[in-house]
Formats: sequence, structure tokens, C-alpha cells
Amino acid sequence: MTRVEANTPAQTIFLPRRWHTEDERGCAQGLSLRMSCQAIRSARPDGRTPWIVRVAGALDCSTSEELREKINGLLAVDQQDRLILDLEGVTHIDSSGLGTLLAGMREANERQVRFTLSGLNISLRHTLERTRLYSLFEIRPTLQDALLT
Repeated sequence: MTRVEANTPAQTIFLPRRWHTEDERGCAQGLSLRMSCQAIRSARPDGRTPWIVRVAGALDCSTSEELREKINGLLAVDQQDRLILDLEGVTHIDSSGLGTLLAGMREANERQVRFTLSGLNISLRHTLERTRLYSLFEIRPTLQDALLT
């Protein structure tokens, strides 16, 4: 059984969605990504802590850097053995979002941290399949499945 420890770091980031004009890259400015990060302490004897990042909204050129910074920050934490990205709330992903997922997986592999994606909607799953990236990631249908494996 897993539970959230009261003394573990938890952070929720929410910036209100704003619509503005496009920047020089063609990205809508002012859009934001909603992320919630939790430390889940498992009953593992080694005491290592998996992190869960719940992501909601559009993962595109205007928001992917925010996720990349969050992933890099979490991977820098000691005693990390697993990072799960729960993408159930992702409504859209573009090439920069895919690049962020790949960079996160690469960084996790370098640090010997297991990197798992969960909760992919049909559109996101098809995007990963079309770009032939699906087989590169460890993917679980739900967050609960990811926690159990």
C-alpha cells in the first residue's frame, strides 16, 4: 500500500490560463500548464521515494520548458528511484512537448531513475505511435497501474 507522507515535499503549481498573441516562435503567450507533484512513500525496505507529476493542459512550446524544469528539479533529489508522469489531463502535445518527454527520459536514464508515463489519452497515445516514440517509453494505462509495477 502506498500513501502520501505528511513530511515529504509536495508542491502544486497552477497558473490561470490566459490567451494572448503568439510569440516569435509561433507559440501562444500566456498559456500555462497545471502540474501537481507528490512524493509517494512506498513500503519498500530501501526507503526510496517515487515521485508523481500530474500534468494537465496543453504541453506545447509555451509550456514544455516549465515541465522540463520540474522534471530536472525532481531528478536532482537524492534517493530518487522512480518518476511517474501522469498525463491523463494533457489535452494537446506538440513537438516541444514530445522533446520534453524524451529529455526527461534521457535524464532519468542517466541518473538510473525509472521513468514512466501513465494515463495517456487516445490522442496522445496515437501521437506517440505515429512518431514511433511509443516503444521508447515505459507506459502504463493508469497511475494506479504504474504504482503497482
